Formats: sequence, structure tokens, C-alpha cells
Amino acid sequence: MTTIKCIDRIDTEWGDRKESLTALTDTEVLEYPIGFDHVEASTFGNNDAYWRYQMSWGGPQDEIRFYEDNKVTYAFLDWYDHAEIEITDEAITKRIRSILWKFIQDIV
Repeated sequence: MTTIKCIDRIDTEWGDRKESLTALTDTEVLEYPIGFDHVEASTFGNNDAYWRYQMSWGGPQDEIRFYEDNKVTYAFLDWYDHAEIEITDEAITKRIRSILWKFIQDIV
């Protein structure tokens, strides 16, 4: 049995997810993820801390990672394999960041 690696799947997975996210209203963007939380550095072997907009869990799992240096990535993970691509300059990334930032400011 041949298993397709995450690196070979990530562009398609991100394209599908981006299409879904683009169709959401601002309120739905806030309700869409199964979690939005802060991941400390070294939690999962990562060097940098980030905010995680987690959209699915298990195998496979995908999330948008907002790093403290303003870099944003899409991560696709599937049982002992993962891939991550930078999406900082994409329109949907900027929109989600704006919505989340406004939400955080409203609750602080």
C-alpha cells in the first residue's frame, strides 16, 4: 500500500480549505475552527510559539498557524507526517487575521 505524503497533498488540501474559508461570513470565521489557542514554543517540537486556528483533528488534521513574527502558515498533519506552507500574503489569511484580532480586542 502506498501512502501519499503530506507534502504531496498540502497544496490541494489548502486550496479546498481556502475555498471553504472564503465563503464564510465574519461570524462564521469565528465559529468555524474546533479551536483557537496559543501553542507555546517546544510544545510539539516547534521552535516558535504560535496561535493555532485548528480546523480539524486526528488523521488528517489541519490548522493555520499565526507566528509571533507575523508569519502565517497552513499546516497539514497526518499520522507521523506533516507539511507546512507559508500563506502570510494571501487575502484570506489577512481577512482571518483581521477578524480574529478584532475579536480578541473586543474580549480584552
